[in-house]
Amino acid sequence: MKKFYVFKDERQIGPFSKEDLVSIPVTSETLVWFEGAYDWTKAEDIAELQDVLKKVPPPIKSTGAATPPPVVKATVQESKKRVDSPKRSKTSIFLIITVMLLVAGVAAFLFVENEGQKARVANEMMDLRMKLSEQERIENARKEEEARQIRSQLKKEYDLTLTNLRAAKIKLDDLQKFKLLRSASEKEAQVEEQLEIIRELENELERLERTLEQE
Repeated sequence: MKKFYVFKDERQIGPFSKEDLVSIPVTSETLVWFEGAYDWTKAEDIAELQDVLKKVPPPIKSTGAATPPPVVKATVQESKKRVDSPKRSKTSIFLIITVMLLVAGVAAFLFVENEGQKARVANEMMDLRMKLSEQERIENARKEEEARQIRSQLKKEYDLTLTNLRAAKIKLDDLQKFKLLRSASEKEAQVEEQLEIIRELENELERLERTLEQE
């Protein structure tokens, strides 16, 4: 079920269901927000809230000339009211001061609450940055370890290939020597076969050297 937030009396309240909005009440000028909305919107611009808007009747137009109020002669009661008017003025001033103090208190509370919320957000952002930094450090360490293992494996293959190449060259020298009971064609075939082995080992050695330089 969709939930609505209402901006009323200078503060955000909610969430409310659509049925709850009837009891707030919501007028056409009330600002409303719900999940999926881009920004706060007047209730009159939200199609699905048209049936819950508080209907405000238009002002009554005057149909004739205004009738002047009747002239009432001063009475004893009015005289007493004029005497009591200074007392009422003092009471009004007291009420105004009380309201101003209440408004100032609410404003101070909202300010402190807002500052506290800013501090919480700042702390959350700091924690998030620390977590991201730690994850990045762990990921870099993992990549470095993988690169080290790959380089170590390549170094082993390089050393083994180099050892095999040296052994192949020693064997080539031995095949090129004169041996009894071996024809010239047999010697030539054996030498050519060993040269092919040496060429393959040299190519593999060059490939490993290039790979190690890139790591």
